[in-house]
Amino acid sequence: MGLSPVGAQTPELGVYGLRQQGWTLIGSETREQMLPGLPPYEELPRLLSVTTYHLEKDGQAMTCEIAYDSQHDRQHEQCAPADP
Repeated sequence: MGLSPVGAQTPELGVYGLRQQGWTLIGSETREQMLPGLPPYEELPRLLSVTTYHLEKDGQAMTCEIAYDSQHDRQHEQCAPADP
């Protein structure tokens, strides 16, 4: 699949950057999972949360995922062109 110049520049922007460039949010879904903590914190609950965003602009589609791990207190965001 070939990318237009718009698509080639957008994966590293993230949801906020894409919205600032005129992409429209067409939907999102969040999945959460509670797990036991990792050693030495096995007794503490660990939340893993993944939110998937679907965006469109000029006939193109992009999917972004934001993943959060409460034990590491880190958030990771990744965007890629959506499958047709």
